[in-house]
Amino acid sequence: MSWFVFSILAALFWGFENFLYKTSAKRNYNSAKITAIFGLTVTMLSTLLFFVSGEKLINIRYLLIIGFLNAVVFFVSLITRFEALKKVTISIFYPINRTGSLLLMVIFSYTLLHQNLSPMQLVGLVVALITIYLLSANKNLNGSHSLLKSGLVLTLISTIFAALGNLTLEYVSDNVGTYAFTSVAYGFSVIFSYILGQFMKNNHQAEADNSKDKVGIYVIGTLIGVLNFAGLILFIEALKTGPFSIVGAITNFSLLITLSLAMFFYKERPTVKQVLGIFLAFLSLFLFRI
Repeated sequence: MSWFVFSILAALFWGFENFLYKTSAKRNYNSAKITAIFGLTVTMLSTLLFFVSGEKLINIRYLLIIGFLNAVVFFVSLITRFEALKKVTISIFYPINRTGSLLLMVIFSYTLLHQNLSPMQLVGLVVALITIYLLSANKNLNGSHSLLKSGLVLTLISTIFAALGNLTLEYVSDNVGTYAFTSVAYGFSVIFSYILGQFMKNNHQAEADNSKDKVGIYVIGTLIGVLNFAGLILFIEALKTGPFSIVGAITNFSLLITLSLAMFFYKERPTVKQVLGIFLAFLSLFLFRI
C-alpha cells in the first residue's frame, strides 16, 4: 500500500504549499518575484532529477511546444492566484478553485477529449455549481464589496487557467519525459516572471525594498518550490502502482489541510454557507472520482 502513503504525503505537501500562497499574499510580496523563485527552484530540482534518473529526450520540438503552452496558462493561473488571495480568504478561494477546476476538466473531457461522463459525474457537476454559489455568496470582507468582487473575478480567472493547465498535461505523450517536461515548463515560467517583474518595476509596482522583505520573499518562494516539487514526485510515484481515481481523490484533500492551517494561523472562520460549501466541495470531488 505504498501508493496510499505516497498519496497522503503528496496531499500534505500540497496543502502546506497552498497555505504559503496565502502567507505571501498576507505579506504583500511581489507576485512576479515569488513566482520566479518558485519556478527556478522547481526547474533546478527537476533538471537534477532528469540527469539522475537517466531520462531520455526523444521529441525535443514537441517538448518545447507543450512546455511553453503549459507555462503560459500555469503562469497566468499562479499570478492571479497570488493577487486573488490578497483580496479573499483561503476558505473562499481554494474550494472554488479546486471544485471549479474539476468542473471545467470534466467539461473539457466531454467536449474536447470526447470522454463520456458517468451518471455520478453528472451529479458532481450539479453539486459543484451549488458549491461555487455558496462559497461565492459571502458579501462581507473587511466591509469592502468591491474588494470581494475583484477577488472573485481573479479567483475565476485563476480557476479557468488552472483547468487549462491540466488540459495541456493530457497532451504530454510518451515522447516527453516527466522531468524534462517539468523542467522546461517551469523554466519558461521563470522567464515570464522575470519579464513581468521588470514591467512592474518600470511602473513602480514592485514591493518595498528592505532586507527583511527580500529574505522573506526568497524563503517563501523557495519553500513553495520545494513543497510543490516534493508533492509532484510523490504523486507520480503513487500513480505507478495506485489507481488514478483514488490517488487523485486523496491528493485533493490537500484543501482540507490548507483550510485548517488558515483557521489556525489567520483565524479565518468560515460562515455557515462556506461550511456547507466546503462539505459539498469534498462531496463533488468524491463524485467526480467515482
